Amino acid sequence: MSVSDPIADMLTRIRNALMVGKNSVNVPVSKIKLDIAKILDEEGFVDGFELKNDGTPDASIDINLHYWGKNDPVINGLKRITNQMIFILLQVVYIKYSVKKINIMKII
Repeated sequence: MSVSDPIADMLTRIRNALMVGKNSVNVPVSKIKLDIAKILDEEGFVDGFELKNDGTPDASIDINLHYWGKNDPVINGLKRITNQMIFILLQVVYIKYSVKKINIMKII
């Protein structure tokens, strides 16, 4: 299946799996998706991930989702932000919080 925005597709799969309380979600593999999964794992938003069938056309990433309680997901919302939106967000953050240091994760 051809997807026009693979990153948005990955985030939608994660969001949908969280909404129904799944323990893991499977997404087709790409280099950028693997990098996003690594960042989510390093920051503690997921319980880890595993690369399945590496080197084959049907390779995928199995992402283990993280919950605080029985049905209380760590991730409350996911949104794909474009470069223009990041620029506007950074301007607003700079104007509003020019004294405080704010960490913003940018995935290109």
